[in-house]
Amino acid sequence: MRGREEVAPAQVGRAAGAPSAEKSLVGTTLAGAAGRQQAGERLRQAILAGEMSHGQRLIEAELAELIGVTRASLRAALFDLTAEGLVERIPNRGARVRTVTLDEAVAITECRMVLEGLCAAKAAERVTRSQASRLDQLGEQMQRSVADGEPLKYSALNHELHRLVREISGQSAAARLIERLNGQLVRHQFQLSLRPGRPQASLGEHTAIITAITGRQPGEAEQAMRRSGVPRLLYASGSGVYGDLGELEATEDLGPLIPVSTYGASKLAGEALIASYCAMFGITACAFRFGNVVGRRQTHGVGFDFVRRLRQQPDRLRILGDGRQSKSYIYVEDVVEAVLMAHQKTSKSFEVYNVATGDYITVNEIARLALEVSGLSDEEVQLEYTGGDRGWKGDVPVVRLNTDRIRGLGWNCRRTSQQALCVSMHSMLEDTRAGRL
Repeated sequence: MRGREEVAPAQVGRAAGAPSAEKSLVGTTLAGAAGRQQAGERLRQAILAGEMSHGQRLIEAELAELIGVTRASLRAALFDLTAEGLVERIPNRGARVRTVTLDEAVAITECRMVLEGLCAAKAAERVTRSQASRLDQLGEQMQRSVADGEPLKYSALNHELHRLVREISGQSAAARLIERLNGQLVRHQFQLSLRPGRPQASLGEHTAIITAITGRQPGEAEQAMRRSGVPRLLYASGSGVYGDLGELEATEDLGPLIPVSTYGASKLAGEALIASYCAMFGITACAFRFGNVVGRRQTHGVGFDFVRRLRQQPDRLRILGDGRQSKSYIYVEDVVEAVLMAHQKTSKSFEVYNVATGDYITVNEIARLALEVSGLSDEEVQLEYTGGDRGWKGDVPVVRLNTDRIRGLGWNCRRTSQQALCVSMHSMLEDTRAGRL
């Protein structure tokens, strides 16, 4: 990634078929609607071609001179692109190529799946013999590009396949919406198409789309198109699915699972729904039953609560339960490494992994750690207990997770529970002092 940099004039030219910078400077300057249209088309093409990096500044004066339009026309085009979600305008700083967050990318993908599924179903109803032949040709070309190891060619053929399906469908409204959504996702799509193994994995998905459309099977075409949008799910479940097992070390195959909280029940329901989708619709998924995840910027949890309370009242600390609750606390970076490794190495259609440190720490020990991090001593702080063996209704006081399965892939956590909590609480203290929490 090139980071946040000013737009290079040559980029707009290459992507949009513009003349060289020298020729643009001496050409006719367009104004009004014509200038607005020309500027919009050229900038849109440059962004969709991936020639501009996310967050890249768009300098009005330079772009207007390069494209050959007035600044008023250029500014109007930027407003149009802002409405399309390709550009964002920052007060007192001008315009830049909009950055799509991960959450937005997920939401956009969900919308696009529905629309593209609709187009695939309509295409299966309307496809002609000549169009079916063209689809079959595209499928053969995609197979050859995978066999020849040409990911860029495969990516181009993939885009052509989806464009042709939209054209065959006759659903012009859906097609326009998809184009706008795709424009916002262009960088995510480009990175995904170049990921090692991605063409091989998606070839079967696209072959299924072609087979269903040419076979005039609308229902199958819609489901095949939806599956191609989400080849794999990575689901953040939790240890709450196991319920209250005491000192029993839970393996992923343990059953029956009887959660004791609505949180644990909802996580288990999510796993069940995803497993059924894997069986019915051909996607693959991994579910991760995490220990207690800690790290920078967290906004809840026992460590966070202790640090916050000690900042507010440094002479006493309220502890829920009897303080003997014992669990694993895992640092967020270790969690990310586990998820990515499982994603790369899991071959089953659906697999579950416990992700935890393998060691445990009590709430009393966390309280002493919080005192140390806050620069306080046991003599200065009075510990007050609410009583009982658990902190709240639905709390599981003792959690033991077997992590042999994820470690069998080659994963190992870098921090113990105590180390993870110590690093996290130090960062929390910094954030509270800076007013960020």
